[in-house]
Amino acid sequence: MGIQDNRETVSLLGVAVPETCTFKRVVGYGCPGCGLTRSFISLSHGQVIEALYFNAVGLPLYLLVIAQIPYRLVLMHRIRQGQSTWQLSQAGTWVACLLSILLIVQWITRICFAWN
Repeated sequence: MGIQDNRETVSLLGVAVPETCTFKRVVGYGCPGCGLTRSFISLSHGQVIEALYFNAVGLPLYLLVIAQIPYRLVLMHRIRQGQSTWQLSQAGTWVACLLSILLIVQWITRICFAWN
């Protein structure tokens, strides 16, 4: 009786996509973004605690991505009505910087406490 390999793989043009990121395979530690995909999937299934375990920054990033839907719909409506669009470039820069810092902080925390 042998061990069955039940892992699913993803291929792109017939070439298998690696299971883990290149950074993790080379260095041995996950990158700051490791777990974001699993975090997004967990959040989509309503599993918030599990999502936070995979990547704590997944929740605010997920909310930001979801918020794009109503934001873009309102923006398209404003454009169709001939109204000016909102200028959020400075706010976007701040949000991007904050999320980047959070990703790095949680990454360092995971490495220091061996929380993979």
